[in-house]
Amino acid sequence: MPSFWRQGLLVAEIIVYAIVCIGIVALVRRTAVIEPNQPAEAMTAEKPGRVERASNAPVLSLTAPPAASADGTDVAKSSKGPGIDSLWLAPEKDRLMNLPDVLPFYPHRANTRDNKTLPASAFENTEEVCSACHQDIYKQWRSSVMSRSWDDPIYRALLKQVSEATGGRLDNFCTGCHTPLGLTTGQITSDLNRSPIEKAAAEHPLPGVDCEACHNYSSRTGQDNGAYVLTPMLNGKPTKFGPYRDAVSPYHETVYSELHTRSEFCSVCHNVTHPFTSTAIERTYDEWHQSQYAFNYKECQSCHMPNITGKAAIMGPERHDLSTHYFNGGNVALLNYFGEKENAQRSRDLLKRAGAIEFVELPTFIAGKDATVKIKVSNKGAGHKLPTGFPEGRQMWIYFTVTDAKGAVVYRSGAIKDGKTEPGTEDFKVHLGDKDGNTVDTEIWLVTSVLADTRVLPNGYDIRTFHFPVPPKAEGPFKLEAKLNYWPFSQALADQLLGPGKMPIEIVTIASADTNVAVTKVDRGRDGRPTPPGVAASPRPIQPRAAVLTPPATASAKPRPEVSLQGLIQELFPSLSSDRP
Repeated sequence: MPSFWRQGLLVAEIIVYAIVCIGIVALVRRTAVIEPNQPAEAMTAEKPGRVERASNAPVLSLTAPPAASADGTDVAKSSKGPGIDSLWLAPEKDRLMNLPDVLPFYPHRANTRDNKTLPASAFENTEEVCSACHQDIYKQWRSSVMSRSWDDPIYRALLKQVSEATGGRLDNFCTGCHTPLGLTTGQITSDLNRSPIEKAAAEHPLPGVDCEACHNYSSRTGQDNGAYVLTPMLNGKPTKFGPYRDAVSPYHETVYSELHTRSEFCSVCHNVTHPFTSTAIERTYDEWHQSQYAFNYKECQSCHMPNITGKAAIMGPERHDLSTHYFNGGNVALLNYFGEKENAQRSRDLLKRAGAIEFVELPTFIAGKDATVKIKVSNKGAGHKLPTGFPEGRQMWIYFTVTDAKGAVVYRSGAIKDGKTEPGTEDFKVHLGDKDGNTVDTEIWLVTSVLADTRVLPNGYDIRTFHFPVPPKAEGPFKLEAKLNYWPFSQALADQLLGPGKMPIEIVTIASADTNVAVTKVDRGRDGRPTPPGVAASPRPIQPRAAVLTPPATASAKPRPEVSLQGLIQELFPSLSSDRP
């Protein structure tokens, strides 16, 4: 075969080889971008024992008002729509507003089976009825913040402020997740919302988030603003929805509810959207939904209602997956206020499992120079941002101090002044704003935007940098101490709403770190100029010496060998021999 034919054949083979390689690379890239931001587990098969979160899972139909299903199935999961994990499971507000009677408690999204106000007699008295059989669970719940949601003095002070400022327009909106039974039975009025807690409790007592609120919650119509559906008398009988398929009660009907085992159950009250400006006020559920915790099916209940071994009812079987009802979270101050010391400690422990703090890239400190210290804060245990919820109050910050060998303070940041963190504090918080871009503290009705969100993502971290001068005559070593502090709201806010000293606010130290750093002093020569460490001070100026530049030797040029196409191919692909026929 002529040589030019062989060369042509080799070129054709190379082209085919290149096309195959490009095809393989394209296929790999196409496969890899299915879930570009997911961990390796994203490629594994569906996990057993879990309902598939299908992308075509349905949503509430718009042809009829929302209603609870007879078997406790989530309404938002049983019609056509974008999927059970969609952030918009139900119609947007504009579409809902065009449907008569779909929002009977507007601007709250709570609903009932027939979209009507429920009679108060449809619900049991938790303290008198539920506590008789569910004794341990009742005691746990009674010590929780959930049982105090309506009597929370901070909440009630803010509710009075909102009700008066808006002429009652937000009364329903602000009560439906603090007393679901109070809202859906039509007992909420502006006068009640503005009454002192003691007067209201004596004249018109209402429950907080109690047994009846959660276990008559049969379905939901969305992901925020209390989009739950209460059905206390399904088929004309008292019916309770819960997480066990084999539950039997001599007093009421029982229905298994898969919804009660999922984080979506919590979403309706732990996603809060401003009803008139559509600003995202709280997004605890969404923060979880967008995290690896959601991807790995670690639900809200696993941290806030962890399982123990025990009985749900005195006549019931012993269970190894009994959910506790302490509902521990981030409000130690309120538990202290109500004297729930044991549950307050559980909440402290939960907070301390959530975060970590450490020094990174510690420099050498030089007397008379500026120093830079970097501190890393990690969210190692919260399935949502750290902190989360109630943006008017929740704040986490770094309290950082530097002291010299004699204990004198060289630098400090994050101290409390006048009941608030001092200016310049490195904190982690949501900052809400009004239409003019001004920061909003408690006037939540004025919120139109989120000005900043500096909180730490689940499994994420943030590094904050501190700069300070090292005194020229500093005595080392310096001791560096950093604390990751948290409170549900500032002492200043509590004093403003309730009066000075009415509710002491505990600062919880989530984590701490400390270390010692040596301080190097700079020697000075006779000319007064600093001499770098390790270099002796010179008695007289060093005379500059002329620099001598030696040109590099000129390398002898060699002619480049000629390379033929056939030689290049043989060098790149030795397996392709030129002797092939």
